Amino acid sequence: MSVSIRMTRIGANKKASFRIVVSATRSKNGGAQLDTLGYYRPDGNPREAKLDLEKARQWIKQGAIVSPTVQRLVKAAEKAVAAGGDAKDVRIPFSEAKTKKTHKDRLAAKKKKDSRPMMKDLVDFLAKSLVDHPDKVSVKEVPRDSNSVVFELRVAQDDIGKVIGKKGRTAQAIRTLLAAAGTKEGKRTELEIIE
Repeated sequence: MSVSIRMTRIGANKKASFRIVVSATRSKNGGAQLDTLGYYRPDGNPREAKLDLEKARQWIKQGAIVSPTVQRLVKAAEKAVAAGGDAKDVRIPFSEAKTKKTHKDRLAAKKKKDSRPMMKDLVDFLAKSLVDHPDKVSVKEVPRDSNSVVFELRVAQDDIGKVIGKKGRTAQAIRTLLAAAGTKEGKRTELEIIE
């Protein structure tokens, strides 16, 4: 029977707390446990974790599979023991600094990124996928004003029909994708196919 060392969630809604347990690999996350090695309270004040490193080492020696999160906690516990702690009852210290970006931070960073190179790359990729001579495809970005950008697409003379498509459907599809990418950034985009 293969066993794994992992975390199982306990605690109330929005007050997460985790137990570090040894259980059968195939058992459910909240299923039967063979042993309890410690706990982790991310929302505690201060944030804390406790681990019985001796038991953990014993289970790992027997071939237990360790989850990535528990692996990080075991490494932190090893450092704490090396600094002069007790391996039977290791308290793992955490810094008070923010360790993860919040959702708002990620959105702000995403908005900061200029997406026009992405839109230019999108037109370039789509055009090169359609034509017979992808080396002759060039896309030039011409800003009109602060909220509008024109992309000039040049292709080989033989490939203009492929980019435009029957009744202009292919060109319209490229313009639709470009408009969708521009809407995300609040930019008005146009595509001109130049012969």
